Amino acid sequence: MGDVLFRLGESLGAGAGPGLSPDELGELLSQAIASVVPHDSFNISGMNPATGIASLGFWHRADPALRLAQRHNLYFGEDPYSPDQLARLSVPIGVISPSAPASLAQGVLSAHGVGSELRMLLRDGRGVWGMVSLLREEGGRPFGASDERALLRLTQPLIAIVRGHATAIPPQAARPDLAPGIIMVGADHAVRAVSPQARAWLRELRLPAAISDDWAATAISSEVSLAARDHHLDQTLPVACMPASYAGHWVAIHAQPLNDDGTGDVAVVIQAATGGLLLPAFAAWYSITPRERTILQKLCEGTAPKQIARGLGISLHTVNDHLKSLFRKTNTSGRDELTAAITG
Repeated sequence: MGDVLFRLGESLGAGAGPGLSPDELGELLSQAIASVVPHDSFNISGMNPATGIASLGFWHRADPALRLAQRHNLYFGEDPYSPDQLARLSVPIGVISPSAPASLAQGVLSAHGVGSELRMLLRDGRGVWGMVSLLREEGGRPFGASDERALLRLTQPLIAIVRGHATAIPPQAARPDLAPGIIMVGADHAVRAVSPQARAWLRELRLPAAISDDWAATAISSEVSLAARDHHLDQTLPVACMPASYAGHWVAIHAQPLNDDGTGDVAVVIQAATGGLLLPAFAAWYSITPRERTILQKLCEGTAPKQIARGLGISLHTVNDHLKSLFRKTNTSGRDELTAAITG
């Protein structure tokens, strides 16, 4: 087990390095995990800690069509191990296989040549950071209790890899020439139209190779559009914040139903993540404390450190200590660089 943890740590370091694609990192991770839990394909999703929406991921031999079918199955309440359901378990892990009472979910797997799936929520004392899914093809040995125990022991290194990838590139200001784009998703959950601006964004993102041009708009829009259909009018709309490893700066993807009950079209917006779209996820990924977040928000509003200290009833020395902590955590050189990453 120690060797596996070491290899996972090496994968994290390699993933943070320049030039390594999500596919290459996915292959490294798959090889490391396979020495403990053999599998035929896998994917890890990192979730926006503020909303629970997947915002990054690593795949290896994963089928986009299967992932889309599973999202639809989850939306219709026919998946026994959704992130919300796993979060209710004291041990957030489960298996879908022919022997498990989940015929609809198993049917989705079988339709794509998969016999068994092992799914685990990446959760620690600070929150939920994502989910890992391991798949075995039909005809292979189904996942069992020993596989669950082995995968559970990898929880912490996998969380470290997800968080490390999200924060590997220092925050940068968004490109000013990329206007927001729109992806229209119909009542049948299929993409109906993609604006030229959205196509420009899709070209900008470093997506896994399995997500081809034909799949890109669907892959980017499906989860937020399904989540938006489920939201209540008094709730904040779901947002995915893709980290800078995909486009060199943070990218926000959010959706809004065009009718009150969410049964019609949904407009999915892809744009630079700045201000209120970015700050909640940014603070979570970088382990920014509530007081540091307050100071950062005021700094982004143009408030001088002396005024921040006066408004919060603390000393300027304390404000400066918090600023030094923010610079260290985000690997930024000063106030201008940090605030530019948030405000664009």
